[in-house]
Amino acid sequence: MSIINKGWLSIITVATGVYGAFGKQKTKGLWQTNLMTMNSEELKRESMQQLRRMADHVCSLIVASDYPKIDVEIEKAKVRSRCEELYPDRMEFYEMIYESRFDRLWYQFREARE
Repeated sequence: MSIINKGWLSIITVATGVYGAFGKQKTKGLWQTNLMTMNSEELKRESMQQLRRMADHVCSLIVASDYPKIDVEIEKAKVRSRCEELYPDRMEFYEMIYESRFDRLWYQFREARE
């Protein structure tokens, strides 16, 4: 068995087939349910970790690179969009936590340099 992690989708390969994050086996373009499933706590944890990784990526672009502002804004929009998909009823927390962090880092590391 091997685990391949490409972005937000983890793929586990075993001798009998390829399984996505939701425990379904892909066969000839059709998804067949398999006994191997992730429980809801594992899915919640994985989605939280994915959002954290995306936000950390934006923070590193702001702090440790000369990425243009428009490209940073595009990456921020991706994080916001993913947060809306995962937690549509908690967007006020996104604003309080992530958006304020991005603004603070931009001010601290980009505007201070200029």
